[in-house]
Amino acid sequence: MKLKSSCILFVLCASLPLNVSSEPTQKELASAISLSTNYLVRQVLPSGQFIYRQHRKDKPYKQYRYNLLRHAGVIYSLGQYHREYQDEQTAAAIIRTASWLENCCYRALDGWDAAATIWSMPNITGNHKKPVQAKLGASGLGLVAFSELYKLQPEKMPLKKLRRLGRFIVYMQKTNGAFFSKYIPSSVGRDDSWTSLYYPGEAALGLIRLAQIDNNPLWLEAAINALSYLAVSRKNSSQVPADHWALIATAELFNYYNDNQSFLSENIKPLSSQQSRLLRDHALQIVNVILNEKLSTEHQPELVGSFVMDGRTTPTATRLEGLLAARSIMKTSYPDMVPSLDKALSTGIQFLLNAQITVAPYDGGMPRSVLAGTKRSDELRIDYVQHALSAWLGYRKLK
Repeated sequence: MKLKSSCILFVLCASLPLNVSSEPTQKELASAISLSTNYLVRQVLPSGQFIYRQHRKDKPYKQYRYNLLRHAGVIYSLGQYHREYQDEQTAAAIIRTASWLENCCYRALDGWDAAATIWSMPNITGNHKKPVQAKLGASGLGLVAFSELYKLQPEKMPLKKLRRLGRFIVYMQKTNGAFFSKYIPSSVGRDDSWTSLYYPGEAALGLIRLAQIDNNPLWLEAAINALSYLAVSRKNSSQVPADHWALIATAELFNYYNDNQSFLSENIKPLSSQQSRLLRDHALQIVNVILNEKLSTEHQPELVGSFVMDGRTTPTATRLEGLLAARSIMKTSYPDMVPSLDKALSTGIQFLLNAQITVAPYDGGMPRSVLAGTKRSDELRIDYVQHALSAWLGYRKLK
């Protein structure tokens, strides 16, 4: 259907009343999840690469610098969907996109065939000013993506390939649990001249996913050390970031131990009470930071539920992902946090529902911002959709 006006693509259009109710319905959630999953599946090219971004203002398509972390992140959310719905089209998209990531960018380290990583190469990323390098976050989320492929078609992604990626992540870890963020073979090798906020949580999540498949204490120990380092380094800080990947990895770690009690052996030791308390307190820190960022929006109904004043959707979606992951920890350890957490979840989820595009040809897409005056507000990118989809999937499981 050809759109006669771009107005209907913006939630700010006066003709479209906003639903700012505090309780999103199951019907709304089911519709939004279906639309956005279908949108992501439609973005898969025959090669397995995604159409990375689009514009709603009839601008001609132009390939953007391609971000491998976001490619792998979309596979993470498609995997979440497939586990719930067992959808064949989604499974096919996971297989195609994960296979593309392997074929384009998964290679061993020179001189060390037992370890491999996801290489950021200029001909793939489009960034010709940077040398060939490996980013820790790409290996972390790449391991998550490949674990999804392993579950669907282990013959395409044998366990030995996952282990090689796990060894690279462990190689990138320092003795105190911190990580080198990049590996640049043409110059310094492991490089920590720049530190990423999200890479450690992404790496920890990848290692935990590997531990779920491969009963090797090395992966869990490295993940625990990574999350413990973050917790200790932030313990007395007044500047704690809204690190949603750390929350997701921490929750997944606790879920691993809860789900595998009967399989714990002398090799896989339970978390100590000190480790558990440290990680739970760190989760509480981040939750408090996120909840304290909540906007007061009495005079801006279009921003009700948002965490940022410029109406961008992804900062809200990622914070909701973190809160959803941490909710089980709050419920058992800090139950007084649950009411305020749940309120932020319900209004935030509704904000994302209001923002979703529901008309062709971009149905299921998520705009960068709901405010038309915001920079690149007309932009649709795969990670905007991915984070919203993950938030909706997590919230629906609560209901």
